[in-house]
Formats: sequence, C-alpha cells, structure tokens
Amino acid sequence: MIPMDRIRALCSDRPLDRPPFAAWGHVMNLQDRDAKAFAEATIRFQNANGFDLIKIMSNPYYMLEDSGIRLVPPQDPDTPLIRDGRQLLVPEAKSWGNLRFPRVGKGALLREREAIQRVTDYFGDTVPVIATIFTPIMWIAYAALPLDDIDQAIKQDGNYTALLERYLTENESYVLPAIENFSALNLAYMEDLLQAGVSGFFYCTEHMRTSWSSLDAFERFEKRYDLEVLQAVRKRSFFQLLHICGDANLCLEQALDYPVDALNWEDQSSYNPSLAEVRCVTDKILVGGLDRHLDMNGTPQEIRARLTQRIADAVAQAGKKLILSGGCDWSPAATRKFSIWREVMDAYGQEKYQQV
Repeated sequence: MIPMDRIRALCSDRPLDRPPFAAWGHVMNLQDRDAKAFAEATIRFQNANGFDLIKIMSNPYYMLEDSGIRLVPPQDPDTPLIRDGRQLLVPEAKSWGNLRFPRVGKGALLREREAIQRVTDYFGDTVPVIATIFTPIMWIAYAALPLDDIDQAIKQDGNYTALLERYLTENESYVLPAIENFSALNLAYMEDLLQAGVSGFFYCTEHMRTSWSSLDAFERFEKRYDLEVLQAVRKRSFFQLLHICGDANLCLEQALDYPVDALNWEDQSSYNPSLAEVRCVTDKILVGGLDRHLDMNGTPQEIRARLTQRIADAVAQAGKKLILSGGCDWSPAATRKFSIWREVMDAYGQEKYQQV
C-alpha cells in the first residue's frame, strides 16, 4: 500500500498491511523561511523516511512574522528559530488594538502556502500532507508573554497555562478581539491551504490542561474557537489530527468531542494517560507509542529491538486504529537514525498485523 491508501484505509476501518507511522522534528531550521528551500527540505525528509503522512514543520511564529515579531535566526541546523525575549510584540495589553494582523495570501502566509503547494504538487495523491495550525491563545502567548515569566511558570508548575489564563482574564476586553482575529485568520489560512492541496491539519494546543482555574475558562478562551474552526473545514479535509502538547497535566477528556480523526499526545510520559487508557474512552485514531527521547538511543541493534517491542505494545494497547509516532517533535539527532525505524516498519509482516 502507498501512504495515501494506508491512511484512507485507516480512516475508514479497512484492512491495512501494517500500522502507519510518522514523525516530525525541527530539522529544517535553516530553510523554513524560504519557500523553495523549505519545500525541498520537506521532500527530502519524506523521501528518506517513507512516512505515511507529512506534517509540515512551519516555524512556530509564522503567523506573527508580518506583525513584526522579533526573531533570533538559528546559527546551525540543530538550533530552532526562537523569538527575541528582549522585546515583546505586544508589550501592553492595550497595544492589541494597534497590532497589524497578517493577511492570507501576503507575506509570510503566502510563503508558507507556496512551500506547501510545492510539497503537495510533488507528492500528489501518494502521501497525505497536513499543515500545522496553532490555537489563537498560543499566538497570544507568543506575542505578549515574556519568556522569563514563561520559564519561571514552567519551573514552578510544569507549564504556563495558569500564567496565560491570568493574562487573558485580567485583560479580556483587549485580548478577546485579538483571539477572534486569530481564529478568523486560522480559518482563512486553512481554507487557503485546502486550495493548495493539503489533506488536513495538525491542530496544536499547548493548553488543554488541568491547570485552568475552571472548565469555563478553557472553553471561553480556547475550546469554542477550536471547535468552530475545525468544524468549518471538517468536510473539506479527510484527515485532522489534534496534537495535545505537554509532558504532564493534560486534560484529554476535553479532546473527545473535537471534530478530528486522530489524537496525538506524549503517551510515553508517566504523567499522561497511556494509549490503553485513552482507547477505553474513544474510537478515534491514536497517534503515538514511541518515546521520542529514548527510542533512538543506542546501537542499531538496540534500536531495532526496542522499536519492535514498542510497536507490539502500541498495537496491543490501541488496536489497529493507530499511527505509530512520538508524542511531539523529535530531536535532530534522533531523526538521523530514522532509517532504522523504516527498516523495522518494512519488516513488519502483514500476517503479524492481521493477527491483532
């Protein structure tokens, strides 16, 4: 089976020859702000690894580039692009009213579309391509929360959701219109990318956590916008993946009614639900099973043995509605050993899978 057929079969509960697999990492840091170079790097990465879907690894700040966010370019391939913590894009909450929001089809969003179009043109109907979308409040945090405050919150609480909630609540009259603008931008951008041939979206949230003061706060500042956007593109995309980012304190119960096909989270963290636990409460496709921090460590023989066991464990927990993956992005060093993973997948026999 080719990747597109494998993912389509997975989505419609038809027989598969083996479990699909996919992974992503910040391995295009020197190319991801140039459309042609970014597309070529994405194509090379996919051709080298043979994944069953392509997750577009846009830089984390693409929606804020045209608004003037200050970025620190990487100096080597293993260092990701970061924002300059010395100067906030929105230094005061009242400044949200002065922010120049980007436009679809212009600037950075045009560059992203061009890169994605090149990838979808190259692979055609052979490999699904899903574009990365961040929630509106993630854009809010990147624009307005000081890096030092975020780092301190993570050291104290393990995440910075409570810090973000305080900012949103204390400045709601200024921030709510910005959230609505980012939500509308996300939708317009997603519609533009559907025209460019994407199969769907990798919709990322960092704040589906138990750290909110109340369920109402999460629903007011995030969930209502997530549901509106995802539902709006549901019929025009055949594969939507919700990525719930975080090593701990996740609230996956909130994800169960999202209009998506698949859920991805750090299932290998002992502080998060396992594949088996989530399988008990949903029939969505589960994406995970591998430890992105450990599984590519060691000799090739050790890696093969470890991956073979991980695959068996993941299939036993999640069943056939599974895409083998890590819980988030892999390190550049790990991605350089993905050829071993591909060998393991190629050796995974259909007979073994049909016995599940």
